[in-house]
Amino acid sequence: MEKLKILIVEDEALIALDLKEQLQESGYSVVGTYNNGSDALKVFEAFKVDLVLLDINIKGDIDGIELAIAIRACSNIPIIFLTAMSGRAFIERAKQVLPSAYLLKPYQEASLLIAIEMALVNCSAQRTAAAPFSLRDSKNTRSDDLNLLAEDSKEVFLVQHGFAIIKPQKTFIKIDIRSILYLEADQIYTKIHTDAQTYLVRTALQSIFDKLADSDFIRTHRSFIINKAFVSSFDMDSVCICAQVLPISKANKANVLRLLS
Repeated sequence: MEKLKILIVEDEALIALDLKEQLQESGYSVVGTYNNGSDALKVFEAFKVDLVLLDINIKGDIDGIELAIAIRACSNIPIIFLTAMSGRAFIERAKQVLPSAYLLKPYQEASLLIAIEMALVNCSAQRTAAAPFSLRDSKNTRSDDLNLLAEDSKEVFLVQHGFAIIKPQKTFIKIDIRSILYLEADQIYTKIHTDAQTYLVRTALQSIFDKLADSDFIRTHRSFIINKAFVSSFDMDSVCICAQVLPISKANKANVLRLLS
């Protein structure tokens, strides 16, 4: 398990420091805070960043949208615009880089965390045709509205750089896909069994399987998907993974035996 790595690009030092502290207290890893596009781009290229918090008005020769274009040219990671601008002209210009979300200043911590969750959900769902999600803080923002947004953002399974980004509790985490032993359906949830521990996520088993289509995972049963790298033995009706015997259904038998043989 790893913490998600977030890059902050913000030219106001106090805001950048506040963002860093809030994210670290929430369980995320901040790879750095930068106030200009050139330095931020170098760090982005050097680290496997999972998400970028990006102000529009930054120092240097390029602004935040131009930096986002450079990032988007080599990666489809979630980008959140952090800005005080909300005019139509800004939105039209920002849309060209397909941001996953944008957060309007001034912001509150709850809005920041929800924007991150919504960005990851939007990226996971590949909502490329939709307008970017925005969340403006105000004294009239109702707490139940924020709770509803947080509840809706629980369903996510994002594959990125060989890792799966999931949200088993309050914070998104990364797990190495190669460490997953098998997946087990549990009504509207899926249990992700790894070599270290088991995670419970509110994402359908089929949805996860679709994102693992090009890997070593095989569906053996409507309730089970296995990582064939961990199969110690198998017969016509079951497979064994780390002493766990998992069923092979009639519908999946031919394909399972073909892929394991």
